[in-house]
Amino acid sequence: SLIAAVVGPGSFTGVRIAVAAAQGMARGLGISCVPVNALEAMAASVFLPDTVVCPIRDARAGQVYGAAFINGQRLFPDVAMKLDEYLEKVSEYGKWFYFLGDGMGVSRNGIISKLGDRAMFAPSHLVLPGAAPAALIGYEKRHSAVEPGQLLPLYLRAPQAERLRNQKDGRA
Repeated sequence: SLIAAVVGPGSFTGVRIAVAAAQGMARGLGISCVPVNALEAMAASVFLPDTVVCPIRDARAGQVYGAAFINGQRLFPDVAMKLDEYLEKVSEYGKWFYFLGDGMGVSRNGIISKLGDRAMFAPSHLVLPGAAPAALIGYEKRHSAVEPGQLLPLYLRAPQAERLRNQKDGRA
């Protein structure tokens, strides 16, 4: 009766495709959509007591899209920032850290450099969780369903083309 759609953060193209696909299916079926945050869905696939769960997506240019959760509770809003800044932020919240997401691979050395043996990494088959956590969150948030045309991507920063144009125009 509903479509749970992961709306970001993530790659601009991937997020647009996911939102458009969900909108099309929902319109065709005459049902509503529930927006699901990608980082929340990733974190929901893991429960390690008293461990800070750190879902990160590769935002390119040395940045990550990230959040942090402990015992199922969000610690701060989603961010788009340099890896070092993100690690500094999450290190305030605990002693042990569990990383997952496509940003984990490209950031692994930097994470180890900053957190050492306090950092744990998802095994390869759990780096990107499947649809089950997103479906569960969609069910739990069914009261926040929207019409397909109201389903919007979650972007944490402007597209690269827009950032380059603003930089060229002196508005960076």
